[in-house]
Order: sequence, then C-alpha cells, then structure tokens
Amino acid sequence: MKTYLLIISLALFLNSCSDIFSENDVKGVEARLIFAGSEASDGCGWLLVLSDEEKYKPSSLSEEFKVDGLAVKVSFKELDTIYSCGFPSVNSPEYKNVKITKIDKI
Repeated sequence: MKTYLLIISLALFLNSCSDIFSENDVKGVEARLIFAGSEASDGCGWLLVLSDEEKYKPSSLSEEFKVDGLAVKVSFKELDTIYSCGFPSVNSPEYKNVKITKIDKI
C-alpha cells in the first residue's frame, strides 16, 4: 500500500512540474512595447515586440508599462489562443496571446 501511495504521489508531482517547465515559457528576453492603435477603433492595442520583430499580444499589462516604445525585459508564457485585430477578415493581423509572468523596465 505504501508503494502505491509513493508511486501516485511521485506521478502527481512530476505532472505538476511539467507546467513549471513548459516549452511555451519564454524567460528574461529583451523586448519593447508598442501601441498599435485603439482596440475600440479596430487597432491591436498594446503589443510586445521581441528583438527578432516577433509580436505577441499580452493578456494584461499594468498601466505603468503602457508607454509606446518602452524597452523591457520580460518573461512570459504563450497561451493557446490567438488575438485577431480589428474587424475579422482574412487580412486581419493575428498575434499569439501571452501571459506576462515578469516584466521590468530597462
């Protein structure tokens, strides 16, 4: 019985660690924040732009970081959803949603 409990506990622990070390986590990269137009008027709102010009849509961003062109060091987790800007069409820009886990001004 003790062996069963040990095996089940170990399996649950290892399963929970997979969320901590996910391949969708990006840690401590330099980026900049840009304002790509008001979402109310078909813009994209705030975007996170990495050094390779890859753009992401943060799911939430503190007011203190809402400065166009602000350089930041950021860690984030890619979410499974896509943000489509403006009126939905085949030409609408789409960005992967991310959850910021840590962000600092540079």
